Amino acid sequence: MGERRMVEPNVEFIEKIKEAGGDFLKNCFQCATCSTVCNLSPAANPFPRKEMIWAQWGLEDRLLGDPDVWLCHQCSDCTTYCPRGARPGDVLAAVRKYAFEKFAFPGFLGKIVGTPSLFPVLLLIPVVLLLAVLAGTGRLYFPQGEVIYSKMFSVATLQYSFITGTTLALLMFVVSISRFRQAMNKNSLQLTHPENKQGFIPALTGTILEIVTHKKFSECGDNTVRQYAHLLTFYGFIGLAATAGLGAFYEIVLHTPSPYPLIHPVKILGNLSMIAIIIGLTILVVRRIQGYEKSGNSTYQDKLFLYNLYAVAVTGIFLEIFRLGGIGWLSYSTYFAHLVFIIILLIFAPYSKFAHMVYRFIAILWSRMNGRGEPGALQYEQIVSVEAVGEQVAEGEAVPAAVAKG
Repeated sequence: MGERRMVEPNVEFIEKIKEAGGDFLKNCFQCATCSTVCNLSPAANPFPRKEMIWAQWGLEDRLLGDPDVWLCHQCSDCTTYCPRGARPGDVLAAVRKYAFEKFAFPGFLGKIVGTPSLFPVLLLIPVVLLLAVLAGTGRLYFPQGEVIYSKMFSVATLQYSFITGTTLALLMFVVSISRFRQAMNKNSLQLTHPENKQGFIPALTGTILEIVTHKKFSECGDNTVRQYAHLLTFYGFIGLAATAGLGAFYEIVLHTPSPYPLIHPVKILGNLSMIAIIIGLTILVVRRIQGYEKSGNSTYQDKLFLYNLYAVAVTGIFLEIFRLGGIGWLSYSTYFAHLVFIIILLIFAPYSKFAHMVYRFIAILWSRMNGRGEPGALQYEQIVSVEAVGEQVAEGEAVPAAVAKG
């Protein structure tokens, strides 16, 4: 029997997890059904069983430094089969939400993005920034004549503004991710398996392939349709980013000013990307409305990201419609709103659900480099007491699915 240790629960952390969506955390009685049915959980040190008891005990450091929290794709198989309704997928989602705010730099921005009551402040920041740019360039009015959006914000102004903003956001991202990586190195050594370690290049290659194909979503038993919704959204967003870059290239390098005809490559790419995003997001939103059990609990950050990205795509579509209709004041008003949503999406990326992909990328890379292992069937050969389960789970060890005679 392992060495006994005194555990002092962090009650405040437990309450934050419950507030963030892990409401039914205390229902878990460590039956291990969740780890058994999860197709993504490795056979050794499986999740989310150990994470559930860590959360019940308020072991904040353990959870924040646990890469397995990010290997979970919230397919809700564990929630579907949980006999106690503890909703393990939602608990891990709540831990991820808490991690955004905990690792955020500076912290107050993470709080603004993660607090529903502060949404007006979040919305006001880009509005004030854009109005300041308009005032500084002497364009605080609706341009007259043919609708050309560069009359309101010149391409150069937007490029310099967004390059500055995204560079600052990237630097803040680096600090946040560095904190996350340090936490994993400090608290997840029990998850390493030297015999399965990969070098940096193979691990990086495998991680990139996993992210760009969304391969793990296809392994979720009861919610595989999310793979297609996420792929449409993911590549739609990449397409929009490419559209913005190509637009700047045509404008600045090739000296071909917008607007472009509907058959122009930049226009075609932009329209297809927006349609892909709208379809993907619609699938995700409809599934959330139709099936809470399948989609998992939607946190405030989930909704903020989904609806904000939705707003970017929809306003982008209307920008084209209003411009073709020659409705000046409506075109420029929509353009202003479009830029507000883009700023919220990009500049606040380190503190929003947008950061989820980056944290997951780092966690998968860390797991591959440290031999975390691939998913596999759980195989146990012995039955242990409840006391032994507590000690093993506290250490992050694999434990039997069946527990008898406490």
